[in-house]
Amino acid sequence: MVEAGFSWNEGTADRMFHGKQYDWPMTPEGQASFLRDVCRTIHDTPGGRGIGVIWWHPDSIPAKGANVWMGGSCALWRPDGSPLPALGEFARF
Repeated sequence: MVEAGFSWNEGTADRMFHGKQYDWPMTPEGQASFLRDVCRTIHDTPGGRGIGVIWWHPDSIPAKGANVWMGGSCALWRPDGSPLPALGEFARF
């Protein structure tokens, strides 16, 4: 699966997520739960055809003077560079 992504921050300036209902909250834990569900689905694909997940712009943390995708709300790191819980989900599968 390519281009998976989910916001860990409801405060995103991007309208991609606004006004929509999701099964996961836009929180660090919700982002981790989303990625866990995606990885589980891919892992459970019959015939071993689900071989991996690629997260879209995992490193898009805000930086002074830079325009980053979705304002960094879908990154796998916080603006201070510390990892978000979702990053650990890749090790589960």
